Amino acid sequence: MLLLLCSLIGLLFSQLSSVVRVVNGNGPCSGRVEVSHSGEWGTVCGEHWNLANAEVVCKQLRCGTAVSASGNACFKEGRGTIWRDYKCKGTESSIISCAAGKLSSRSCSHSEDGGVVCSISSVVRVVNGNGPCSGRVEIIHSGEWGTVCGEHWNLANAEVVCKQLRCGTAVSASGNACFGGGNGTIWRDYKCKGNESSITSCAAGKLSSRSCSHSEDGGVVCSISSVVRVVNGNGPCSGRVEIIHSGEWGTVCGEHWNLANAEVVCKQLRCGTAVSASGNACFGGGNGTIWRDYKCKGNESSITSCAAGKLSSRSCSHSEDGGVVCSSKKSTFPYTSCCSLRKIMYFCKV
Repeated sequence: MLLLLCSLIGLLFSQLSSVVRVVNGNGPCSGRVEVSHSGEWGTVCGEHWNLANAEVVCKQLRCGTAVSASGNACFKEGRGTIWRDYKCKGTESSIISCAAGKLSSRSCSHSEDGGVVCSISSVVRVVNGNGPCSGRVEIIHSGEWGTVCGEHWNLANAEVVCKQLRCGTAVSASGNACFGGGNGTIWRDYKCKGNESSITSCAAGKLSSRSCSHSEDGGVVCSISSVVRVVNGNGPCSGRVEIIHSGEWGTVCGEHWNLANAEVVCKQLRCGTAVSASGNACFGGGNGTIWRDYKCKGNESSITSCAAGKLSSRSCSHSEDGGVVCSSKKSTFPYTSCCSLRKIMYFCKV
């Protein structure tokens, strides 16, 4: 009996979820709102479409809260029936629970189709970085991607973007096209407090910031980011530590490289805890710049949050490049110390 009840609840929930969808946006959490009735998908009348309506849709789609609501076919015009002129309070569990006009709203046209942007949405993206959590910040408006003005771009702005992208906390913010200049419109000079749920919720200047140039495009590096990597090991959780700065990968100085440093790297890479740390190029010497002599406490969220010497550590050589072995099973080598086993050529390059 209990199993039957659970099945019925699950079926009801799936029906509630699939009765609404968003299309023509940038992902599953922004776009033109469409509702299914008797197997037929139709749009919603935008005459009285507002933030309360959008709030219900975002909640129903598990997309967070509503950032914006549009009733002028912002995400292009749909086809077929325009179902209803919905009038939600914002507390309903489903769009079909909201008060509404007649089933088919003949007085509306598709030029008024309703749309939403939710807080868990790809209204923002980062490009030209090293993965989905670092790069030049770009925002979509009316189907057009543009950059953000870097004149007042700061860590509070970056914090909101990182949180919105589910990339942890902000490690750095740049306003000088660190990740290359973009193209097209420079949308806004954003001024966030850092606690907003979306970049579009932040105070901002006019929609298009003509006083900015693409040489000032804003960028971010988030804590859950591939700003750090390990190479020459046996899997993604052991190897020589390398860090990217301004698009260039370099190694870390091993002079004071220790288990606390390794702990931060392993945590940042989602590789568990540190098993060992080596500072004598156990995984082979790298090339190029040796960025820093890091001195971590072990509780930092990112290696770049640790105290460190100057940006390029000239006193180090690649024979001292730092490396790690993390506890995660993704690091398939079972030994607790790398360089005590340097004769095993499979693991250590000597």
